[in-house]
Amino acid sequence: MKVWKVTHPGFITLEDLGPSEVRKDCVKVKMLAATVSTTEKLVFKGTLKGCTFPRVPGRQGVGMVSEVDESVHKFRRGDRCYVSSQVACNECYFCRIGRKSECSHLQTYGKDIDGVLSDFAIISTDNLYLLPDRITDNQAVFIETIALAINAINTLNIGKGDHLVILGASVFGLIMAQVAMAHQAVPVLVDKRPDRLLLAEELGVYYCVNGAKEDLAKKVFSITGGKMAGRVVCSMDCADFDYGTCADIVSNYGKIGFVGTDSEISEINVDLMQIISKSVTTYSINHANDNISAAINMLARGDVNVDKLITPIKFSEIGAYLERYAGGEDFIQIVATADK
Repeated sequence: MKVWKVTHPGFITLEDLGPSEVRKDCVKVKMLAATVSTTEKLVFKGTLKGCTFPRVPGRQGVGMVSEVDESVHKFRRGDRCYVSSQVACNECYFCRIGRKSECSHLQTYGKDIDGVLSDFAIISTDNLYLLPDRITDNQAVFIETIALAINAINTLNIGKGDHLVILGASVFGLIMAQVAMAHQAVPVLVDKRPDRLLLAEELGVYYCVNGAKEDLAKKVFSITGGKMAGRVVCSMDCADFDYGTCADIVSNYGKIGFVGTDSEISEINVDLMQIISKSVTTYSINHANDNISAAINMLARGDVNVDKLITPIKFSEIGAYLERYAGGEDFIQIVATADK
């Protein structure tokens, strides 16, 4: 089994670990595609809190079942599956009552335990979801991001006609806008990068605001007819964004969601008295497992277009691209596929 391994901060190497054997309730998966995202960048840089070394990065991916333990009956060889990122302990109180996404000992691939930037991986069946043929390997790696956006929709109670301001045209922000449109909400996407805003327009987002050139509060006032934003989502993977503006644009009794998994941001300066005076409710939204199946359905229906977000690379190129990404080169989403 070949794996990309971060031996210590700033150093990654391709290693051959030899053959691997399946365990009880697990299958061996030939990895077909995986993301190189913010999580992998932070692991490589050594700035991801709680991550120890050496570590095989790789938060999520897509694979084909190549070997099945005799205890497994839900999957068979040849099944193409999405590999979800978070592993529950199956023993704590929340796991026992069926709320595994709230597991007290939840672990994440590529962070707490070795991940899926490998040619093969041993995966618990609890972390596998069968994929329909209409979803490609490269599209499927966005399932967690779509599921996280669905979680934001549900948590913030975003409905038909609601104005939703999204701060940050990251991969999550671009997907969040599309998920909002699928729920008949009105997204307003804000970013400083003209190329990201142009891409958002190509994806059908009508209101795209350049936060570096326009007065955001005035723009939101104009778009909402003076009501301001009833819902605001801060996409927490844009390191140089001023998320403090959320307090200026949210309406009275509005809701703000700080959404993300792993982030380079350690603190945000927000006018707390403004939040209090407006009676605003804030939420932290950082998991997606309850919405994986819904995300697969949205992707299969074509509600979300992810093809334009991808920088495709080969498995053998992961190390070089991770170094470029950590060095400051801008990518929306790197997707690595198996070498032929």
